[in-house]
Amino acid sequence: MGGKGDLYTCAICGKEYNRGVDDEVAMAEANEYWPGLKQEDAAIVCDDCWQDVRPEENPEIYEHSVEREAFMESVCQKIIKEILYGKN
Repeated sequence: MGGKGDLYTCAICGKEYNRGVDDEVAMAEANEYWPGLKQEDAAIVCDDCWQDVRPEENPEIYEHSVEREAFMESVCQKIIKEILYGKN
């Protein structure tokens, strides 16, 4: 990731852009929607693509991503328990 003015490639449309905000600002916005999102797990998207996929415009995508995240968390917890305590 980088700072304001650096070039980046949008993860959705693949076009190259200059950054309008630095990582700290972008991650603060992302964490409003996906609390606990780590910077290394975040995709960088341009403003046009963000407007197309932002949760307010696409609640079904957002709800699905939150449900998937909760499901994956439960799977990870189950795997950790099996590693620590063996299969039941």
